[in-house]
Amino acid sequence: MEKTILTYSGFILALISSFVAVLQFKAKKKLELDKINLQKKINDESNKQKIRYETYKEYLSKLDDINSNLMKNISGEEMQSAISEMYEGILKNPNDQQPIKEYLDKMNKFFSGWAREQARNAEELNGLRLVCSNEILGLLDNYESMVKNYLNDVAEAMKNPDIFLKPDLNSPNVSHQKTNYQKMLETRTLIEKAMRKDIGVE
Repeated sequence: MEKTILTYSGFILALISSFVAVLQFKAKKKLELDKINLQKKINDESNKQKIRYETYKEYLSKLDDINSNLMKNISGEEMQSAISEMYEGILKNPNDQQPIKEYLDKMNKFFSGWAREQARNAEELNGLRLVCSNEILGLLDNYESMVKNYLNDVAEAMKNPDIFLKPDLNSPNVSHQKTNYQKMLETRTLIEKAMRKDIGVE
């Protein structure tokens, strides 16, 4: 009987040992799997942050180049000469609107180019909308709306030659242009801040 009990006890002990060994093996495998999954998650997060960083940097760089080029163009030598020629033409013949038309054509060339570049930047970086946060997505939509508003103000001004014959810096149209352009700059700053936050750089 005692021998039977010892044999049974040995069997139970062996069974328990085997069961424990199986549990330890499973626990070890689970730990290894958890480590792999954790590392994959870390790598995925790292890749996501890297992709975001590169995409954000490209977008902001292009955006700044586009806006900077517009300011250089409309305040550059070509436009300064165009303004001088326009006023010389007006002084010679106040009824001749050809000098104004030539000036507006040059102005339109720069703003049309600016609008195309803004649109191209948005189209080329559609991936930006896939990797950015909802906050940034909303800011991008706001920025695009402000670009359209600013262009509408400029287009409206170009319809009225009197603006150039009798410049009024306090006119509603000029005020709207200034306000919309300032809002664009402010939104661009908000976009950059949100992007820095998104990649963990406060």
